[in-house]
Amino acid sequence: MSGADRRAKLIIEAALFAAGRPLTVEELRRITGLKKKSVEVFVEALSREYSARETSLEVGRFGDKCFMRLKPEYAQEVSQLAPREVPPGALKTLALIAYHQPVPQSMLVKLLGCRVYDHVKQLKEMGLISWEPYGNSKLLKTTERFADYFGIERGNKEAIREY
Repeated sequence: MSGADRRAKLIIEAALFAAGRPLTVEELRRITGLKKKSVEVFVEALSREYSARETSLEVGRFGDKCFMRLKPEYAQEVSQLAPREVPPGALKTLALIAYHQPVPQSMLVKLLGCRVYDHVKQLKEMGLISWEPYGNSKLLKTTERFADYFGIERGNKEAIREY
């Protein structure tokens, strides 16, 4: 690997770390000045390197987005250290929405009580959930921002349940 290629790969690694969210191949292409295929090759190389090193971090892709994140088996162990933008009560509501989506708000109210209304409002304002009318209730589901925020492939219920 040439010095320029090594530097480009390290810039991609630094970008994924610093962003704290998944980045599109296009974003990485703009940062590095590389062609799309080169970005994809370097992300795959980083993924293999992190896997071979057996670290608590992983680099990967879902769709057009590339990420660096804690492996799910370590995330729970250190979650109390991470800054929390989502208040703990709302996080519990969000977890239930993600796990059971789409889910009627009325079902969450039965499980968690009236505070769900405030949580849903907070989560909607944060862009983590969306809703549509569902009889006298709302049908709740997570958004793409939710998937980006947690580094989970959107619509992949197994990935959400593992997380």
